[in-house]
Amino acid sequence: MNRYSIHLACLGAVLGLLTVSAAAVGGMAARRDAARKAADRQSAEAAVFAEADPAADPESEDRQPVPASDSARTDGTVRVFDPEEDAAAFAPQEAQPADGSSYLVALRIHRRPIPARLVLSDAAGNEAEIVPDAAGDAVLGPIPPGTYTVLADGAILGRFLLLPDAVLADTEGELWTDGELLHLSDYAAGRAELLLSFPRPGRYSLRLSSSFGGLRIIQAEIPETAARDSAGVWRRAVSLCGLRPGSYVLSIGDEPLCSFVLEAGETVFRDAALP
Repeated sequence: MNRYSIHLACLGAVLGLLTVSAAAVGGMAARRDAARKAADRQSAEAAVFAEADPAADPESEDRQPVPASDSARTDGTVRVFDPEEDAAAFAPQEAQPADGSSYLVALRIHRRPIPARLVLSDAAGNEAEIVPDAAGDAVLGPIPPGTYTVLADGAILGRFLLLPDAVLADTEGELWTDGELLHLSDYAAGRAELLLSFPRPGRYSLRLSSSFGGLRIIQAEIPETAARDSAGVWRRAVSLCGLRPGSYVLSIGDEPLCSFVLEAGETVFRDAALP
């Protein structure tokens, strides 16, 4: 072996070591990033459920800056929670495809006592039985897109529209939806469409309290990377569905932002500017 072959062999060994080192560093960086993201998710979930306790309401937790690491990863989020209900009931769940043209629709029943039997009727008058489980959950279908009516003992409880893209819409009566999961209450549910204006990036915790003691918590995160509008503020639209008739106040900490009275089945629109 001549000296040129020896030099090439040594160079190849060095390059091999550099490749292994780079892969190891990349692997460690990926693991650190995954661990950091998991920790961020756990922290966010812990903050959500800590805020769900009306007794734990420190003013300092209502407005928090978003860390730079979070700002680089997201354009912002808005989440709504009802502390009185199982959080899983409000998790997004799309209608599941059963075949090429029909879908399985998840129904969550909030009526008490839970009806032993309901009837689902389509626009042509075809009927199918709905049998909820002990927790009040039921599955409708498979059904094709169209307009449907839910009945109990011959009485109409509500109607809904299943769109071709598996989105639920146009609910009436005691049925309501967040666009994905179908709910059945014991009242004509209303909706509040809120347009929130945030003066600066950060994490915010808002509360929608009602005259009958109900509570919804709105968690909003506006990172530094999010674009502001022409007025120099950050706006986010929030849709609060399934609201019981009554009076409501939206606040941050002890400061009210807006209020409204909701009639049965009504939709109200409000703008709220945060200080």
